[in-house]
Amino acid sequence: MMTSIESIKVGEVQYSDLCYKPLGEFNKTHPSEDCATLSIFQWLDNDRTLLEQTGSYMDRIELCAEASALPQCLASFRGPSSTHYVLGGYDADKLNYMDASTLMVTFALDGSEDKVDDILKWETNMKEYLLQQIEKRTELNIAFSSDRALEDEIDRASHADIFTIILSYILMFVYVGATLGDFHSSVSGCFLHSKVLLGVGGVVIVLISVVSALGVTSFAG
Repeated sequence: MMTSIESIKVGEVQYSDLCYKPLGEFNKTHPSEDCATLSIFQWLDNDRTLLEQTGSYMDRIELCAEASALPQCLASFRGPSSTHYVLGGYDADKLNYMDASTLMVTFALDGSEDKVDDILKWETNMKEYLLQQIEKRTELNIAFSSDRALEDEIDRASHADIFTIILSYILMFVYVGATLGDFHSSVSGCFLHSKVLLGVGGVVIVLISVVSALGVTSFAG
């Protein structure tokens, strides 16, 4: 799954083009190894054959969990994959790392302004891939988050609240008309005395207040 995420592309752009490389580019054969990807598999040199050697890889994991900065435990990008970034669900007081129930993987992306658009698209593709895996890999409890997760949630909540906002404005019209106006039998008299314009004015004032607040907070950063 980790290698599949690394191979996700946006056109011709892939993870190795968007990731954060703390020491620059030095691996021309496998550029993704320059990326600051934090994972327990970095302790195993990202070598699947070690997982096939029953028992031996567990000794390596236990060693690196206790001292992730050891030379043999360093990640491919020449930095440590610190234990608290790759393992979870263990007792932090007892430091019983081998009882961990959660494996965590962090894909660090370069925040350069010229890469932002591609990063957002890449994260969208990653999200779609992981949602598919959640449906297929029912034996695993998969959870994920990304930089655009907050933006997506705000967008979803905004669309979900449209009906509520419209209904609240309608109720505001009704409330103003019912409490401040006088109703008459004639249609023209009803509009004149029901204070409809007062209700419209109240809604406009609220909208102006919201827009002004957004402008001030945006200006303040």
